[in-house]
Amino acid sequence: MYFSYVGDIDDPDFHWDDAEDAPSGGNLPRRIMPEQFHSLGVGVDFMQRMIKEQRYGARQLDWGAWGLKMTGAEIRALLIDADTEAAAFAVLDPAKLYVLIVAEDV
Repeated sequence: MYFSYVGDIDDPDFHWDDAEDAPSGGNLPRRIMPEQFHSLGVGVDFMQRMIKEQRYGARQLDWGAWGLKMTGAEIRALLIDADTEAAAFAVLDPAKLYVLIVAEDV
């Protein structure tokens, strides 16, 4: 089982650039949205495709987590569709960088 969320790339406990120096588990940024216990519905297959295509700086962050470095505008463009409430994404600054996370729920 996996969950997905938008994380704070500026979280001081998170290691984007030096993931090798991060703990073997738990290298996840602070959650910005959605609220705790909700998921954005992004899966591992999508993340692996982004890694293969070398898009959005896609990478594995630890043994059970993957991330994409994206602006708020890019996240909105990717995730907002007819079935998604756009207001939920209002918290994201269109120009700021975030991390779209998919992680294993252990």
